[in-house]
Amino acid sequence: MADTPRPPRRPAGSPGRPAGASARPSARRAAPTPDGAGPEAPAPQTSLTDRWWWSGAALALVGVVVAAWQWRSIADGESVWATWVVAGLGLVAVVVGGLWLLRDRPRGGARGNGPDEPAS
Repeated sequence: MADTPRPPRRPAGSPGRPAGASARPSARRAAPTPDGAGPEAPAPQTSLTDRWWWSGAALALVGVVVAAWQWRSIADGESVWATWVVAGLGLVAVVVGGLWLLRDRPRGGARGNGPDEPAS
């Protein structure tokens, strides 16, 4: 019977993975391309604030929160003129945020199914 090397013993309380092992697959190891030409370059990550919907959605969400915050006093009949002004500003923010979303949305070929590309 041949002696097989045994893994090194870990001291009590050490993590279950061997030293240098990671729970996540390494980003450095890219999968080979289907044609076997080599590893594929990872797609660049886009910051959340660089996405097309971020500004409009954030403004609309703030507007909804501001208007909703005023709703209780308006519904209870305890509102003053300033409550209506703040609620109105919240609704204006919702409308402007929606317009920004419409203005900034990707059109046609930006989604991959433009007029020159077949639908997938």
